[in-house]
Amino acid sequence: MPAEQRGSSNYRFQLGNGATLDLWGWGLWYGDGYAGSLFLRRDKLQIGLIDRVAPLCNVWSLSAVPPVRMPANLNEWLRMTSLLCHCCTWIASYEQWVIAHAGLNYRQNCLTDWNKRALPAHEMAERWQQLHELIVASQATSSPVLA
Repeated sequence: MPAEQRGSSNYRFQLGNGATLDLWGWGLWYGDGYAGSLFLRRDKLQIGLIDRVAPLCNVWSLSAVPPVRMPANLNEWLRMTSLLCHCCTWIASYEQWVIAHAGLNYRQNCLTDWNKRALPAHEMAERWQQLHELIVASQATSSPVLA
């Protein structure tokens, strides 16, 4: 974050599948270079699409995020859930990496310092993977559910 800017640090990850994932303390953005990127707001656990392909460069506060909207049709719902699936897989892998490299106590201390209700550190990766599996299962039956 530039010295003259106020807000939250941004951590950008270039993923092996060509996608980009940006993290802030207040949210996550995921885009794969195609129309409709994903935004997940952390504090309210809200999810939606942003009509933007490029990463959110120079965004340091939630107020600077482009408009986030709900999908308007079945194709957009499938797009959003597909992007969310990729995010869940990445987050699960990241949580496994943190514990493997920094230790379970480190992760638990991070959650304690957060001062908010959270899953136990040892369950984080598994729960993100479970969410991924639920999304995949919902996509298999998406026509009746989303129609």
